[in-house]
Amino acid sequence: MRATDDAPASVRLVEFYNAAQDHYFVTAAPNEIADLDAGVHPGWERTGLSFNVNASDVDGANPVCRFYIPPALGDSHFYSASADECLRTRQRFPGFVLESAAAFRIGLPDTSVGACPARTIPVYRLWDGRVDSNHRYTTDAQTRQHMRSVGWIAEGYGDDQVIMCAPSAANVDVALSGRAITKARAGGDTIAALEERPTSIFEQGPDRVVALLHDDGSRGTDYVAPAGWTLADIAVHPSGDVSVVLTTPTSVRLVRLHDGVVGDDDVLVDPAGATDPFFDYDGTPKNDEALQPFLMHDAARLAPLGESLALVIRTGRNAVVAYRFDVDASGRYQRTWRTLVEPGTFDRRRVPEQRKLRHVRSIPESCRGSRRRGR
Repeated sequence: MRATDDAPASVRLVEFYNAAQDHYFVTAAPNEIADLDAGVHPGWERTGLSFNVNASDVDGANPVCRFYIPPALGDSHFYSASADECLRTRQRFPGFVLESAAAFRIGLPDTSVGACPARTIPVYRLWDGRVDSNHRYTTDAQTRQHMRSVGWIAEGYGDDQVIMCAPSAANVDVALSGRAITKARAGGDTIAALEERPTSIFEQGPDRVVALLHDDGSRGTDYVAPAGWTLADIAVHPSGDVSVVLTTPTSVRLVRLHDGVVGDDDVLVDPAGATDPFFDYDGTPKNDEALQPFLMHDAARLAPLGESLALVIRTGRNAVVAYRFDVDASGRYQRTWRTLVEPGTFDRRRVPEQRKLRHVRSIPESCRGSRRRGR
């Protein structure tokens, strides 16, 4: 079957982790994913990582063999898109159980250099090197590097040791009128775009919304900040959930969206912010109780840490503070640590010039000349 101009049909290969075994497992089978999510096989939890694989036969995609490694040798699974490796595995390990000769389909890299074809991305395979043999499959380079740093062994082709080539997401075209996309991120089957309408110095701003798109390009429900709050930043998690940070001149608020629906929604409370170090220059302005700095309320940024979240803000004492939030079983954020990155400083000697500039800009041009002539 020859692929058409449209992106080939794909499904998600979802990763799970069992902490008691320290084992990883990936599957694209809907029944297996449902059973693991439901706890039919206790101890397995999603890691939040997944990637696309081909659901049907397309040009350049090989069938992937799947072996079950029995308990005496590891109690885990092994995947390969190489027909030669599948054959060698059966010959070398007769105790392995071939569960499927085509669990899914995926591309192979150039075996001499490890390069993947166009419209595909590298997949890395890592082996724990233990008696209880286990492999991890990922498209995330940082995850690969982390696993290597804790002793796992990379298996693949070329200098980057690429083992397979997964189909990349299709291109998504978005047309806007009167707004600009200032940030776009993707995770799971979600694409989130931060859209902003330009505002003048006389308007309350910034004016932003979160546009939620599906990986087929269709638009979901936009997220608009509640009245009185400004949308500062977004982060998209591997599951497709989207975290949003909102601000006012004094407050910070975290919202988590699942399929566009608000799940967790909490205002950040940080009593330590009032006592963070502050270096004062000639009585500089500050607000000990505020979690946003003097003269602005857009100083909050997010970064996804898997399904967890990093938040960095500048407070009313002008200090830079970083937080980590993990997600509990109910889907709510729980703060796991806080660190002061930079103590607060503010040079008041610059404030009069800033105020003068704003004052001049607020005077209509026609009035500025008459005021000068009046002197």
